[in-house]
Amino acid sequence: MNDEPKLEQRWDYKIKPVWASQAAPFFANERNGAPKININKLFLLPLSFSFSSPFLPSFSFFFFLLLTLALSLFLFCLLSHFRSRILSLSSDGLYKAIHSYSF
Repeated sequence: MNDEPKLEQRWDYKIKPVWASQAAPFFANERNGAPKININKLFLLPLSFSFSSPFLPSFSFFFFLLLTLALSLFLFCLLSHFRSRILSLSSDGLYKAIHSYSF
């Protein structure tokens, strides 16, 4: 009939990855061998301690993401501030405007 083994026979659910014991507070119950991430605790991860695993980003990734977001927001505000000046100037006027503008 069907020679394919059942799901229960194909997988050994008692085998867990090495990092599962370290990441226990950040995971909800595991089912079918796939860890379900507890999102509420994952957002507190950068505030608690440095943690790295093959499946979760490390503390440095969250710091890099925050820094990139802040830099993008700063550049967007800066460009929107100068938008009307940039659009209304020629190339010579743009050079003079940039080098004569005082913050």
